[in-house]
Amino acid sequence: MPKPNTPPPSAPEPPFAPPAAWPPPPAAPAAEPSGPRFQLPSLRLGYNVLCAGLALFPLFGGYSLSSGWGMLLAECRAEAGVQPGWILATAALLVAGGLDRRRSAWWTRTATWAAGLGILHMAELFDAVTLLTGVTR
Repeated sequence: MPKPNTPPPSAPEPPFAPPAAWPPPPAAPAAEPSGPRFQLPSLRLGYNVLCAGLALFPLFGGYSLSSGWGMLLAECRAEAGVQPGWILATAALLVAGGLDRRRSAWWTRTATWAAGLGILHMAELFDAVTLLTGVTR
């Protein structure tokens, strides 16, 4: 028999709980979507061909948007140097691509094609050698 003046037995200790500052456990990974990642209709092939054709169509005295932009880049490159020409070409391509991504319209896609094809008009094969080795002519 228990003695009348003894305290009751103590409760068992609770299991270890991490402090509140610890990060929560990672969530379960999401299930992979089924099907192919890229689908051909999402590339909008006809739309891109039409916009590239607009960028290459001769409008200004036999010059297209892309060839006119390429000639301006080549002139900048000849007068200021290789690096300023490439910086200007890359900046224009990034701005046109950003506009196209933000607001996809025919004129933004055409500007993106014109900027990209203008780079091809300006570029020379020796630029890769200069980029990789630093050797100039």
